[in-house]
Amino acid sequence: EEDKVSFPSDFFKVELLLKTVEERMGTAFPGRNIITENSCREEFYGPIEAIEQVLQILVENSLNYDRTGNDVIIKTHYEKNDLFITVKDRGPGLKKDDMERVFDRFYRVDKARSRVSGGSGLGLSIAKALMNAMNGSIYFVPQDTGALCTARFPKMPPS
Repeated sequence: EEDKVSFPSDFFKVELLLKTVEERMGTAFPGRNIITENSCREEFYGPIEAIEQVLQILVENSLNYDRTGNDVIIKTHYEKNDLFITVKDRGPGLKKDDMERVFDRFYRVDKARSRVSGGSGLGLSIAKALMNAMNGSIYFVPQDTGALCTARFPKMPPS
């Protein structure tokens, strides 16, 4: 029998979630801009801590890979009651071959990166595992420049 993972869920304001992650990443990456475009005005019911962890992983990844100092843009919207969060940067981007493999544990697009900037190559695999446990999805969308990652969080019915 499969082990079921459950996350404590509650209603929360998406705007406050974005503000929390923006402040945390602003402290970790001083001088970097995170732009948020939030179209989710109603509260969302779901596991805020897990959603926050996924969002933090995506933003941190974007800030680490885009060393040019460009902005990272976070957009949110609801679609059929699900919460969609996209994170876009203007870093080196991903080749199509790498788009699925970046979720593998210890996989690195830039093999030399660990010597330069640290990291374990686990962040995106953790994000993927969390998304799977929430019955959500996470994927990269091909871009001409930079990377765009979308995470879909299903609305969970209140218990």
